[in-house]
Amino acid sequence: MSVLLQLYVRLFVFVYGLYTFFNRGVAYTYLAEAVWLIGMVLVVRYRKQLSLSRDRSMLVLLLLLFINLIYMARGFAAYPFMEVVRDSFMLQYAGFVVIIALLRPYHQQILAGFAVVYTWFPWVVCTTFLLRAWDPYWNQLSLFGGIPLFVYKNGDMAVHLLIGTLLLLTGKLELKPRMYLLQLVVTAYLFLLTATFNRGGMLSFVVGISVYFYYIRKTAFARQIFRYMRLAPLLLLIAIPLYTAIKIEDKSQGRNTGLKQLEQNVTSIVSRKVEGGLNDNVLWRLAWWGKIIDYTILGPYILHGKGLGVNLSVDDDIPMEDDSLRSPHNFHMNILARFGLPIAMLWLYWMYLIFQPLFRKGLPLQQLFYISAIIAFLVNATFDVALEGPMAAMPFWIIVGLYIDTGAQEKLTEPLAYI
Repeated sequence: MSVLLQLYVRLFVFVYGLYTFFNRGVAYTYLAEAVWLIGMVLVVRYRKQLSLSRDRSMLVLLLLLFINLIYMARGFAAYPFMEVVRDSFMLQYAGFVVIIALLRPYHQQILAGFAVVYTWFPWVVCTTFLLRAWDPYWNQLSLFGGIPLFVYKNGDMAVHLLIGTLLLLTGKLELKPRMYLLQLVVTAYLFLLTATFNRGGMLSFVVGISVYFYYIRKTAFARQIFRYMRLAPLLLLIAIPLYTAIKIEDKSQGRNTGLKQLEQNVTSIVSRKVEGGLNDNVLWRLAWWGKIIDYTILGPYILHGKGLGVNLSVDDDIPMEDDSLRSPHNFHMNILARFGLPIAMLWLYWMYLIFQPLFRKGLPLQQLFYISAIIAFLVNATFDVALEGPMAAMPFWIIVGLYIDTGAQEKLTEPLAYI
């Protein structure tokens, strides 16, 4: 095995862990992009060892990457170089799927590293929340790009909580019984926080775990999982007092921890009768999405979209305090706006291929784990700018790569044998 690839795997897992622990606070280190670039160089260097899956979802993804290159060339003719490159990474991050294929001999090492990451994840994130509640200094501390180190995108946190929860419930995190229970309590507490500050994140967690439980409900493995569900009332009895006792404020959204705010977030998903900022956020998104539909499906940009490099919030005349937000809070609408309807339909077809195993009998539990995580990422990306940035895009495309590779290898002889 190549020493160079072994060193790269260590860097790969380290950066994954860094983004999982600190999220937006380390986004401007550009380490994810550096890992992507090094990985693509290694793909070229070891191209003879590269064996890509011939799964149709992989072929469609490669086609999307090729189309993205064409759109980059188109964008360079009209917009600044860095703006085009920045926008192009909404699909360029999918290169991690190719990198994962190159690293196939190291998958067990990578997944073992991820298990360590998710063992520590709830403790690290909970500590940062408590520090921010204890002293305002920790809300301002920044090391990279002027972004506070401990500021975490709550939608991304919910998806990582889902992954950590599934690994915990399936016994893939090596913990003693007492630490196991404590980790469940901390996870429940963090879920209450994410449900307070981000409805999309709450929905991504609920949808992801519901899909997982639905498909295992008739298996022998389910009896083992559902035994833990009896602990749920006890977990809530511990987590809710902790949640109400520690006040944390999100000034950008005007939300504070509390049962009333939590109730409003839950009810606002199915009801538009909630007044104030919650309803305003929904209307603002719908207005922007409506404009995108008007000038693509119903307008002149139906075939080719507006392309890469254009600031959509400015070009679509969406009121913003600054021009930092370039894309709508919906990854699918972003594809429609920039690439037009044909490419958006190709993207929808790719998602259909990814989820197609859900409609077949005998879905292996290993694949179900990956699909549940992918669903959670995509639900989160439907309500936020998520897959356009490295914090969510890097783990998403890595999991997609592992999922495609797992299906292609057809070595699923034991349930959940992925760590």
